[in-house]
Amino acid sequence: MKKILLAVLAVIMMVNIALAEEGAFSVPFATIGEAMASDGYTGIAGGNDEHFVAVLELDGVYFRVVADMDDEARTLSQATLEYTDAEALEVAFAEYNAYIQTLPVSYEEEITAQPMPQEELDALVGKTLQEVEDAGFESSSSRMDVDDAAVYTVSCGLYEYDLLLNETYTEYMEHNDNGFIGDLTVKSASVAGLSRNAAELRFHADGTYDEENDPWAEYTKLMEIITHALSAENPEEAIQELVEAMPEKAEEIRMLADVFASMSSIIGQDKGSGTDTESAAQSEDPFYIAPISDETFARIYGKSFKEDCTLPREDLRYLHVLHVDLDGAVHEGEMIVNYHIAEDVLEILRQLYEENYPIERMRLVDEYDADDELSMEDNNSSSFNFRFISHTTRVSKHGLGLAVDINTLYNPYTKIVDGVRIVEPVTGEPYLDRDADFPYKIDHEDLCYRLFIEHGFEWGGDWEDRKDYQHFEIPTSVIAEWYPENQ
Repeated sequence: MKKILLAVLAVIMMVNIALAEEGAFSVPFATIGEAMASDGYTGIAGGNDEHFVAVLELDGVYFRVVADMDDEARTLSQATLEYTDAEALEVAFAEYNAYIQTLPVSYEEEITAQPMPQEELDALVGKTLQEVEDAGFESSSSRMDVDDAAVYTVSCGLYEYDLLLNETYTEYMEHNDNGFIGDLTVKSASVAGLSRNAAELRFHADGTYDEENDPWAEYTKLMEIITHALSAENPEEAIQELVEAMPEKAEEIRMLADVFASMSSIIGQDKGSGTDTESAAQSEDPFYIAPISDETFARIYGKSFKEDCTLPREDLRYLHVLHVDLDGAVHEGEMIVNYHIAEDVLEILRQLYEENYPIERMRLVDEYDADDELSMEDNNSSSFNFRFISHTTRVSKHGLGLAVDINTLYNPYTKIVDGVRIVEPVTGEPYLDRDADFPYKIDHEDLCYRLFIEHGFEWGGDWEDRKDYQHFEIPTSVIAEWYPENQ
């Protein structure tokens, strides 16, 4: 919980920084919003009372675009620290983020720091995660790679590094649930890319950082102490002990504790990402809904969230769930859906998990470069992938995040076109015989079918002109009310 809340706060409270010297580049963007809307935006951004920084990559070169914070930006930023009501806090962040987009760019600077050489990363092989942390690396996120492999991402300076663990992701989750992952060991290490530190001007463009002269170092340590207290068995008692131990910081401790607790509430109900994953932040309940965090947006931009995407990012939600496969093994699942259906889909997936209903994979389609065929061939379950309906300006239901595909390989799409049968994925042809007995099959007796229908979805297996056995969607008449401009 401590690291999770710190990850959330690092993004939300925009704790960055000492000043950076002005770069020698010409400025190609008039505002921060233009920079963040450009093709080169990495999804890494942050700010403090003095500056807001967005990180871009163009032609293999990373650089920072920096804007000066004005009085209005500082006022809106301060407002995000004053609300403890989850709904009001989310509105405050939305207003702050909208205004940040209008800030004029002051300067940009190239990031000249280079990642650690591979030979130094190879020296991490065999070390425990505790030893890695003791060596100066900070935890960032985790994910499941192919074949249940666990990848643990850490940051050091301006870069992140992926650590492939010797343990499976299932084993990782078991350790995580028990409160300690420090004894897990590194199998291999590689450069993952820039870390969120790249948006912090206290980390110089050449990668140097002087902690002793960091005005935020003491504040950061205080935040760590508070988040540790909030993870205690009795958080209120732990916070009170902190106040008594540091009376000169009592007001600050109580304020931050309220903010952290409020953000935990947002994570539990609305986000229940970040993240976040995400890196995403996550609640104690593994089933949660989150707005699309900067980190998640960086994962999907240019893939499922294409450059011509007309659906606002704010209309999407990140779902984090658990699911079991055919062997009963538990896996973490991710899905992005429209906010209109987020609660329904989360409830459906929760019930499927509780009933041990098998879903083999549930990854963002972006892990397949938003290639539907590759995702379906891997029997991946997913939802959002922006696209227009062929030869129209209307967005498809998957493009709106209002359709969900489950166990796609065993429940293919098929249609006769000019006398030729089309099957998607092509490897799903053996499963067109719906009278045959095989795993992961969806039919009218299936629990998955019943739950989606109960929640107002239509099933593609009921269509007459074609069959899409994997597909559940919101009726067109309902979508017309939500998105009349898309009709």
